Amino acid sequence: MNFDYTLFVIVFLALAVGWVLARIRHSSTYRRLRRRAWRKSYMEGIHLLLNEESDRVIENLIQTWDVSNDNFDLHNALANMLRRKGEVDRAIRIHANIVESENLNKEQLRTATIELASDYIRSGLLDRAERLLINVVNSSKEMEERALVLLQQVYELEREWQKAIVIAEQLVPLSSVSFDGDVLTSGQQRIKIANYFCELAEAALAESNYQQGEKCLKEALAYQYDSPRVLRAQASLMIKKREYTKAQQFLKQLSEVEPGLIVDCLDLVEAAFADSQEQVKFLKGILENYPSSGIEGKVFYLMKKNSRTEAMQFLSDQIRRRPTLKGLDLLLTEQEGFNVNIELKIRLFHELVSELLKNKPNYQCRSCGFSGMKMYWQCPGCHSWDSIRLIRGGEGD
Repeated sequence: MNFDYTLFVIVFLALAVGWVLARIRHSSTYRRLRRRAWRKSYMEGIHLLLNEESDRVIENLIQTWDVSNDNFDLHNALANMLRRKGEVDRAIRIHANIVESENLNKEQLRTATIELASDYIRSGLLDRAERLLINVVNSSKEMEERALVLLQQVYELEREWQKAIVIAEQLVPLSSVSFDGDVLTSGQQRIKIANYFCELAEAALAESNYQQGEKCLKEALAYQYDSPRVLRAQASLMIKKREYTKAQQFLKQLSEVEPGLIVDCLDLVEAAFADSQEQVKFLKGILENYPSSGIEGKVFYLMKKNSRTEAMQFLSDQIRRRPTLKGLDLLLTEQEGFNVNIELKIRLFHELVSELLKNKPNYQCRSCGFSGMKMYWQCPGCHSWDSIRLIRGGEGD
């Protein structure tokens, strides 16, 4: 009887202890204690990071702070911060550690995979990034847009324009749609596709494959009907095919769409208009609505072949109308030797202006403000397409 009673008490106590432990495990106190354990590791990591001991941060993180649903965001944020700081190798280690974890849900795993692909892109490991992003796109529609955008970036860096077109066409429906006047547009993706076809066209024309080049340019126009790059490329193509009248038409269209680009097409203008008087007439027509020191200089030299006096008068009138350093520099250059009495003063003034102009950027990105001496179709700073134009004003064009 005593034995049965003792056994009953033991069983009852065991059940009671089990119940109490279960209650404790699911209590807020237990959760606070559990969180405190990995928070301690987290704070230790932040302390090391603030003291610029990045190697110890990662070792501390990977060895003592296991990835879980609760701390995923902190792991991911730390890796992203390291990537922004330029410590891409360390970011890769953390993101790879996250991806290998078995404690994450599908959404967290996809997020970590995309971030790891971003690390690979930043470090130049484009083939690895491509494989990861293709897996994300093929496995789920969730986060598809972000994965496609990164995949597009990979193909741009690899100059794989056909693949970039395929990705961009998938992104067009996902882009925001807006009205520009009476025209329905779908954002930057159509401009990007037009530029991809232009890249293909230029490659074809470089190999004298005019048929393929013309086909690509027509495809580009289907996505951006008023693309200045396409109009310029078509003018160049017509000149190569010796169809000068068509080349003139494309240059006139370009002057209406984006007159600032004519400054970079003066060689095409010279090739398309065999007669110098026709060139002068065409360029003066642009100057009426778009004053430009670059175009003024070209007109001056064309006029100078027939009459230096008329050319100097034209240049003086243009500078009075709109003073610029480049225009003044040209005027001073032409004045040297023209009047011996003031030649020394003019030379000194000329040297000063030339020195001011020497390091002045000629082009600037409309999107990010990147400036430089060279024209790019894709901005080296923000990678926007068709956003760089000549700098205007007294110190510019």
